[in-house]
Amino acid sequence: MLTNSQYDVVVVGGGHNNLTAAGYLARSGKSVLVLEKNEQVGGGLYSREVTAPGFIHEMHAVALFLIKANPLIANDELELMGKYGLEWCEIDGPYFTSAFDDGEYLATYWDVDRTCESIARLSPKDAERYRHWAIENGKLVNLIIKGMFTPPLTIGQLLKFVEGTREGRNLTRLLFSSAYDFIDRNFENRYLRAHLYKWISENLVSPDEVGSGLIALLLVGMGHVVRPGIVKGGNQNLARALVRQIEAEGSEVRCNSAVEKFNVSGGKISGVTLADGESVTARECVISGVPAWDLHRFIEGLDESRLGDIRGIKPSGYSVFLTHYALHEAPRFNHLGDEINRSFVIECMSADLEPFRACYDRFKFGYMPEFFSGHSVCPTYIDPSRAPEGKHGIYYYHYIPLIPKGKTLEDWLDIKEAFADWMLQGLRRYASNMDDSNILARFVESPWEMQQHSPSFRNGECFGAAMTPRQFMAERPTAELGQYRVPGVEGLYLCGPAQHPGGGCIGGGRPVAMRILMDQKADLSAVFSAL
Repeated sequence: MLTNSQYDVVVVGGGHNNLTAAGYLARSGKSVLVLEKNEQVGGGLYSREVTAPGFIHEMHAVALFLIKANPLIANDELELMGKYGLEWCEIDGPYFTSAFDDGEYLATYWDVDRTCESIARLSPKDAERYRHWAIENGKLVNLIIKGMFTPPLTIGQLLKFVEGTREGRNLTRLLFSSAYDFIDRNFENRYLRAHLYKWISENLVSPDEVGSGLIALLLVGMGHVVRPGIVKGGNQNLARALVRQIEAEGSEVRCNSAVEKFNVSGGKISGVTLADGESVTARECVISGVPAWDLHRFIEGLDESRLGDIRGIKPSGYSVFLTHYALHEAPRFNHLGDEINRSFVIECMSADLEPFRACYDRFKFGYMPEFFSGHSVCPTYIDPSRAPEGKHGIYYYHYIPLIPKGKTLEDWLDIKEAFADWMLQGLRRYASNMDDSNILARFVESPWEMQQHSPSFRNGECFGAAMTPRQFMAERPTAELGQYRVPGVEGLYLCGPAQHPGGGCIGGGRPVAMRILMDQKADLSAVFSAL
C-alpha cells in the first residue's frame, strides 16, 4: 500500500552527519524523519561483530578526536552524555606510535610534556622545537575550532579576519605550503620527521601536496588540544545516542528505507519517494546525504551547471584497505616496552623518507604499495568491553591507490584476501606473536565493500573529497555548494563528508542545521549553546 506522510524536515541518509543535523533540528521543535537505506544508521560510525562473537569492530572510523572539540560533545548540546547514555573512553597513554624497522620508536601522547620526553630520547633540540610548535599550534587550533562547527567562511574571509596577527601569518603560511616543507624546515631528526610525515598522511592527502601544511596543524596540533578518545562499547553507540535523542524529541528514524527520487517541482523540493513507492512530504526542507556528484540520479532534469564543477571534485589521493582480527592477545611488538606496546595506534615503518614520498606519487598512477607500512589499532586496550575478557581485537589497515592499475573497484573481491595475507606477513616482521595460534578469526573489508555501504566513500576513501585548499571551508566541495544549499532546488541542503567541515566523524551536521535555521531566521540561542 502506498502511503503519504508529512514532516517538517526529511533527512535522506542516516550517517552521523545527517543524524547530528536531525538532532539539532528536532531539538528546535521541528518534526524530522531520517531515512537510511542500510539495516543500521551511523555511516562512518558502524560497529559490528564480524570476526567472532563478542568482538566489536569498527568498520570505518576508529578514533574520534575532532568531534570532541565540537560543541555537540564539548558542551553536550544535545545531552547525548547527560541524558542519552553516551560514554567515552579517553586515551591517557600513547595514542600514536611509530615502530621503526631498525628497532627504534617514537610515541605521541595527548600530554605535550610526555611527547617531548619521547622525542628527547632521539633529539633534545627537536623536543624543544616540538614543544614550541605545539604551544603555538594550540592557539591557532582554538581559532580554527570556532569556525569548524558553524557555516563556513571563505578562505579569503578567514584570512581577512586574522590579517595582521601572528596567528594569521602562521595560518597563511600553512595554507600555501606542504607538510613536508614544514617538517623539513623545523625538525632535524629523521625518526621524528618520518613519524610526523606518516601521521599527517592520515588525512589521505600526500604530505608533499600544497595545503597539507594546514593538515599538519589540524592533526598534530589538535592532538594536544583535544584529548583523544573512543566511544565505550563501540562508536556505533554515538549514533544510537543520537537516535534516542531524535526520537525523544518526537521525531523518527527508519532503517531499510531506500530513497528512489527527490520530488522537485517548480524549482522547489517537496519531499521524496521511497523505493517501495511511499511518498513523504517535507514541508520545509530536505537534507541530502547523497553526495553532489550523485544528485542527478535522484532529481530529474537537474541543472548541474549551477552546482559548480562537481565532476571536478577532487577525491583524496589514496584509499585504505582494512582487515579486522580477533586475537587471544594483543600484538606484541618486538622492540617496544609495555607502555608503548599499549599505544592506541602503532605504525610499522621505515625512517627513510624517500620511499614514503615516492609511494604517494605512485598511488596517483594506481600502483600498489611495494613496501610494507601498516597501521595497527587496538581499541580493546582502551575499551576492554569490545572483546571477551582477556581477548583483543585490532583494526589493521594499509594505504592503497584509489583504483589499482589495470583493475576495477569490483576486482577487489578477487584480490582482497591475497593482499590481506601480504599485510599480515608484513605485520609479523614487527609483532612476534601474530602467528596463526594467536588469531581466532579475520575479516577483510576492501574499498568495494566500503563504497557499497556509503556512496560518499568513493573507492573506499572516507573523506568524500580531498582536504586541499581549493576544497576547504566555503569552497567545499565547490563554491556554489559551500553553504549546503543546492542552487536551483529551493529547500534542498547537502550534508556529509564532502561538505564543510570535512571527512571523518566530527559531527559535521551541526553547521548544516545552523545554516537551515539561519535561513529561516530562527533563534539560534534556543538550540546552540556556543555561537
